[in-house]
Amino acid sequence: MRDDWTSPRTLVLQAIGIYFSVHGYGPSVRDIARMTGITSTAQVQYVLNALVTEGRITRQRHVARSIRLVEGQA
Repeated sequence: MRDDWTSPRTLVLQAIGIYFSVHGYGPSVRDIARMTGITSTAQVQYVLNALVTEGRITRQRHVARSIRLVEGQA
């Protein structure tokens, strides 16, 4: 996949980094949708799952706001 500044994966990674730096904890799926302009939470979930598979983020199932960037990602 082409990783340019407007790809959904890049936008989501940037949103996670910004949110964590401002708030000190990870964003919710709805926070990410609002920050990126993605209108569907299902699409955000799809992108998050892809980023987990790629090893770019971590998250714990059934734990709210557990989304974290893997060190060196942003």
